Amino acid sequence: MISAGERAYITQCVEGGLRGDGRGCLDHRVTRLDVGTIPQANGSARVQLGGTDVMVGVKVEIGAPLAFRPDSGRVEFNVDFSPCGSPDFEGKEGEVLGADLANALARSVVVGPDGKAGGLDLATLSILPGNSCWVIFVDALILNNDGSLLDAVTMAMRGALAEIRIPHVEITKGDSAEVPEFEIDNEKSSKLDAGAVPIIVTVAKIGRRYLVDLTSEEELCSDFSLHIAVNAEGRVCGVTKKGSTPVHASVMQEMLELAQRIGPKVIESLDAYIVDVLGE
Repeated sequence: MISAGERAYITQCVEGGLRGDGRGCLDHRVTRLDVGTIPQANGSARVQLGGTDVMVGVKVEIGAPLAFRPDSGRVEFNVDFSPCGSPDFEGKEGEVLGADLANALARSVVVGPDGKAGGLDLATLSILPGNSCWVIFVDALILNNDGSLLDAVTMAMRGALAEIRIPHVEITKGDSAEVPEFEIDNEKSSKLDAGAVPIIVTVAKIGRRYLVDLTSEEELCSDFSLHIAVNAEGRVCGVTKKGSTPVHASVMQEMLELAQRIGPKVIESLDAYIVDVLGE
């Protein structure tokens, strides 16, 4: 919680172009990305965005496709909060927020009824249409929350997906025609094409000013915010609104344009580091 006096002070400072940590309204906090932080995962990354600290692990397994998308793979999202993090997210409240964050990630990465309009082309994950496919499990752990959770999680997710390699699969005849057998060849694996995966840029309005990468205190001073998923080309892949305050169309357009300018720059910086670490 935040007092009325603190809220008024932060709002007044922001309207004057000042933030508590000295940043400009459209500046991100110092960001640290570490790739390959979980040896047991197929891909993993940790992002520290100011005081916000998140870790993402990705596993790839063979599973069954969805009934309405039989010729595509699947992506499953899960977000949990560390017991060592904020006590505000313990119990049911943390479960509800985790589900909301996971749904926001799904809307951003997997778009369209055929699974081809989002950041991942799910059709490339099909093994045997209607029977088997690759399932990508994306698990995020919130170690500490100091605002802009979705922004940090999607940065870490992009780093984790960059490590993923999909093994080559040979389908062989099993004892039953209805139950195929697979031979998995990890040596012939191919890199997952995650270049189109967006990140989320949260844009909020405090007073008359737009802000990005809000701290937890700044989030409490904002009447609403937009979690805008933007890819490397600046295309908007999804939008999630937080807060009950109505948003005028012109205000929303300005916020979208800000995210479209900022998102590609952030992705460029992330990808440059990822290439340097992975050599790909």
